[in-house]
Amino acid sequence: ISPMLIGYLGNIVLPARLGEAIRAFLVARREDLVPLQAFGATMLERIVDVVVLALISLVAALVLGMLVGLGAAVLVWAIEFSHEAFGALDRFLGWGKWFILLAIPLALLVSWTLDRRFGPGVASGGVTDTMVAVGLHGGYLPTRLIPTKILATAVTLGAGGSGGREGPIALIGGAIGSSFSRYTGFGQDHVKSLVAAGAGAGVGASFNAPIAGMLFAMEVILRSFSVRHLNAIVITSVIAAVTTQTLVGEEQILTSPAH
Repeated sequence: ISPMLIGYLGNIVLPARLGEAIRAFLVARREDLVPLQAFGATMLERIVDVVVLALISLVAALVLGMLVGLGAAVLVWAIEFSHEAFGALDRFLGWGKWFILLAIPLALLVSWTLDRRFGPGVASGGVTDTMVAVGLHGGYLPTRLIPTKILATAVTLGAGGSGGREGPIALIGGAIGSSFSRYTGFGQDHVKSLVAAGAGAGVGASFNAPIAGMLFAMEVILRSFSVRHLNAIVITSVIAAVTTQTLVGEEQILTSPAH
């Protein structure tokens, strides 16, 4: 109800003295309306800032999901290529079952060399390094871990080494999230969210299990179910799984080389 209408009703319905009192009160409080207008403008600016930040976070999660999905697809392709390369070498040498005595040490030598040159972290399992980065180093993981970890994992698994994709893809996804958040200028809290989102999305994309990747990111990497991390993790995990499945196909994602 506007002040003019209140004063008008005071004149018509209420006694004259009460109407005069209402008009006097509104006139006396007219100057108080200016700070209220300023407060309203400030609140509107804050709402706009929140909406813009939410949109930026949404776009960042979408882009990160596609990048992690591409990284998971590259890892699958690299492992398949490495397996075929070692198989071709086995057929060329004709050593049969004794070929493993050459393949495994050769793969370990490659991984050790990469770790010495570009490590630490290249020859590690991957999950622990990601947890340490989030918990102790503000989510920092060097960008060089992305190609070197893919190469070391592909050579080791392609040669028939004992291991799997879960740990390496967690580190690869976390490194993609860390690099993306640093290069786009996000704050430290957003960096941790995107690193965890990248790690979880990598696991979910590698095994076509986005819900499992989301829970892995929150329970293992972040060790927190805070709502402020939930949106980025959920969106990134789903987009990464869809991207990898589109590029690789579900059957190849779930198929491992015979050893």
